[in-house]
Amino acid sequence: MVADPLARPRPGTLADPLTHPRPGLLADPLVAVAPVGGRRLLHRRSAPRRAGTSPRSRRARRARRLGTVALLSVAFLGFVLVLVSIVPKGTAPSEGQALPFRTYQVVDHNSVVVPAEFPKNHLSVPNRKGVAPIDKEGIDGDGYLGIPQDVGRVGVYTGAGQLDGSVGDVVIAGHVNWVGQGAGYLGDLDQLKIGDIIVTRGTGQPQAWKVTKVSMYLKSLGLPQDIFRAKGVRTLTLVTCGGVLDTSAHSYLSNVVVTAMPEPTVVKVQAK
Repeated sequence: MVADPLARPRPGTLADPLTHPRPGLLADPLVAVAPVGGRRLLHRRSAPRRAGTSPRSRRARRARRLGTVALLSVAFLGFVLVLVSIVPKGTAPSEGQALPFRTYQVVDHNSVVVPAEFPKNHLSVPNRKGVAPIDKEGIDGDGYLGIPQDVGRVGVYTGAGQLDGSVGDVVIAGHVNWVGQGAGYLGDLDQLKIGDIIVTRGTGQPQAWKVTKVSMYLKSLGLPQDIFRAKGVRTLTLVTCGGVLDTSAHSYLSNVVVTAMPEPTVVKVQAK
């Protein structure tokens, strides 16, 4: 399947094209809402009873109908079983690479202890058991951010803040899911909460980050320009798809964006 370019995030022309200006996870304005006045109830009219029909005849017709329904149900079940056997199956949600130790430990809410054994060029989010490899990605000629095809991997934008740097916005993006692969490592990104801890590592030391905001942006407006910066306040931005799924284009209409700030990090060798 050829990926729709809108399946990938891109910089927008606005400074902050938020769908709704309120904190926390923002509702997508394109979600269908119930009509004014509540649900519309549909009533089925019952057919008039035929005059002069005997109870025995009615029981016979009822038995024939039940037999027809039973045959159709068996045929439908057989069709479903055949379909399931030939349709490719996706894998289980990507939990990432398992580690023999906890990725971090919060101490007195003032610092985060990260094991020195935390693998280089990897990301850890709190709602996944393992870690995800980080690939280097750029922006293509059409202005879209590159994302690894493997949903278990993520990509860091090389034109913004660097994993081992001290300034700028570190932008990391990954697929929410993909046909034949299942849910991506960032598949539950919209479930993160303010205060959650994220850990990244480039080729240097691990860095812990605390989530400060979870937002949603329409892809048609693009992402805020200020997250694609190589200078300024040190920030981490995680991006994936979300919101309403356009089934005809095989693409979600929005991007989920998580913003996090650096936390004091203590790197500690694990006891053997």
